[in-house]
Amino acid sequence: MRMRYSSRNLTVCAYWYDRPLRGGEFLQQARSFVTKLVSTFPALSTLRVVRDPRESTGVIDHDFSNFDNEVVAALPKEYVFITPGTDNRKFTRESTARTLFPASFLLTSDTANVELSVRISAGRPDSQSSNQVIIAISPELESPQTARTILELCVRFWEPKYAFVGRSEVQNLLNQPVGSVRIGWLTYLSDATARRHLPSDIRTEQLSSGILIHASDSPGFASDTQDIERMRRILDALNPHGLLRGHSRPAK
Repeated sequence: MRMRYSSRNLTVCAYWYDRPLRGGEFLQQARSFVTKLVSTFPALSTLRVVRDPRESTGVIDHDFSNFDNEVVAALPKEYVFITPGTDNRKFTRESTARTLFPASFLLTSDTANVELSVRISAGRPDSQSSNQVIIAISPELESPQTARTILELCVRFWEPKYAFVGRSEVQNLLNQPVGSVRIGWLTYLSDATARRHLPSDIRTEQLSSGILIHASDSPGFASDTQDIERMRRILDALNPHGLLRGHSRPAK
């Protein structure tokens, strides 16, 4: 079972760097985050791990007692993990990831086509590559408040370098370089000094230890040219100061 995804889906994305994990730490973080998400949206009562349905239903028990087993069983068979002092290349709680630890979930309602698709990629050993959580919101659940609630949850839990709410069709129009900080309808930057470089008509507010930038009053689509232009103005204002570099420190 997978969400009916399109480039028009509203998506919340958060990115962070240089945080290697062991297998047990990854399971604990994934379980804690998904538990918070489930408690935030109690109407979405069914949680599944996205995996090969021939192996298991992937359904997570309401008490999360089978969470770890289901996530481990869903790990791609071709992934390699490293356990110190052994030649074992399979996942253990002490292993680290050669590339990353992945987990995907679908949170659904029993009575309507209301869904959240959650993808977590964490524990990357390469400090230049991002760890991330990407949450796609089904059209039936979409609202500015829902998106902001999820964004704030991501920021407080993962403490990312940056996060944003947007649509793929809008991101494609902005045509940003691979690996750069993305700008959306809402954008969180952990570097609060970005505020002083923004145009005076761009609204910002404090969020956690960083700032939240509002490009528009509500999440638009590719046809909303004024919103696109405001995002481009934000990009043009931040880029000269190194604030769009995904993996490196901003310029002084």
